[in-house]
Amino acid sequence: MLLAKARAAFAEAGYAGASMGLIAERVGLRKSSLFHHFGSKEQLYLEVMEGLLSELGALLPEAMARPDFPERLDHLSASVSGYLGTHPHAARLLVRELVGHGAVLPDGIRDSVAAVLQATAAFLQQGMDEGAIPRQDPRQVAVSLIGVHLLHYAAPGVSGLMMGGSIYEDAAVAERVEASIRHARGVVGLALSA
Repeated sequence: MLLAKARAAFAEAGYAGASMGLIAERVGLRKSSLFHHFGSKEQLYLEVMEGLLSELGALLPEAMARPDFPERLDHLSASVSGYLGTHPHAARLLVRELVGHGAVLPDGIRDSVAAVLQATAAFLQQGMDEGAIPRQDPRQVAVSLIGVHLLHYAAPGVSGLMMGGSIYEDAAVAERVEASIRHARGVVGLALSA
């Protein structure tokens, strides 16, 4: 509960705008009680980001259990889009951090982001090694896939205008999951399923 409220505050106001007082108010604690749990705003932010990156990072091993690369890619795309659609502040917070170049806590967060990116590139390299997708720079493909999955949910106002309603409704999330699967296949050069 506390970390979820902090995640929402950081996503909405940014690191600079989300004060410990604001977060404490949203959680229903006194500011001094919040500082009892987290010694600083930086510590709270790092825990929020580490949790988010850990949750997303856990989706890759689940996808790897699938028997072939196309199924692994589809499962990963569906999992990431589904996660972002059911965690409304996640994409916005990630984009804030990525656009800010990790300026708040560069070492801790940059290392976690790099680990997720490297795991994604290795996943794509495996697909190339299996002959499932064309050889290309897996790092470039990984960055393109980030855009496919994050931007829709990081800019809900724009996406909502385009889609004609809330992008967080169950039907809208399901529609985005299907679109993400098709788009990810296109980005990596994998034929679309019939």
